Amino acid sequence: MAFNIGTIEAVLRLKDEMTGQLNALGPVAKTAIGVIGGAFAALEIGSAVNQVVNMTSQINDMSTQLGISSDAFQELKFVAEQSGSSMGGVTTALSIMGRHLADASESTAGMVEKLGLSFEYIRAMAPDQAFQAIGQALIGVKDPMERTQIAMELFGRSGAQLLPALTSDMGGLRDQAHSLGLVIGSETVKAGDDMGDAMQRMQTRMLSLKAEAVLPLFEA
Repeated sequence: MAFNIGTIEAVLRLKDEMTGQLNALGPVAKTAIGVIGGAFAALEIGSAVNQVVNMTSQINDMSTQLGISSDAFQELKFVAEQSGSSMGGVTTALSIMGRHLADASESTAGMVEKLGLSFEYIRAMAPDQAFQAIGQALIGVKDPMERTQIAMELFGRSGAQLLPALTSDMGGLRDQAHSLGLVIGSETVKAGDDMGDAMQRMQTRMLSLKAEAVLPLFEA
C-alpha cells in the first residue's frame, strides 16, 4: 500500500490524538499505547489495528445485546464452531429462548420441566448458563424426534440445527477456549471498544476539518 506525504501526516496526527484519548482510558489502554506507537512506524499495521478494534467492538456489542459476559460470548462462539454450527445461530437461539422464558407460557414451562429442570431456576440463570443447562438436559432425551421438538420449541427453528452444540460437552469446550488462549479478557475487550470509539471520533473530526477547509473554496 502506497502512502503520500499528506496521508503520512494525517496518520501521524491521528496517532497523536488517539494517544491522548487512550491516556484517559485507564491502565489496560495505556499498555496498548506502546504497541500502537511502534505499529504506526510501519503504517501497514493500521489494517491489523482496525481488525482488532472491529473484533473487540463486535464482542462488546453482541454480549451486551444478549445480556451475557464478553467471556461467555467468545466461549459459546467456540462451542458453536467446534460443533459445526455458527454464532449467528446461537445468537438467534439465545434471543428466542430469552423471549420464551420472559413470557413464561405454559408451553415453555412444560418443555423445560419435561427436561427435569425447574422453570423458575432456569429463568433466573444468565442466558448462557440457561442455554447450557437446557442443552445438557437434552442429552437425556433418547427419542431424537422428541429432542428436536423440544429444542425447536425453546430455541426456534435454529434449535434443530444447534443440537450438536447443545448436546456437546459444552462446559468442557468453554474451558478449552480459555486453555487455547481464544478468549480475550473483558478489560481488553473494553479497551478495544473504547479505542474504536476514539478512532471514530478522530475520523469524524478529520472529516469535519476537511469540510471546513474545502467548502469555502466553492463559495462565490
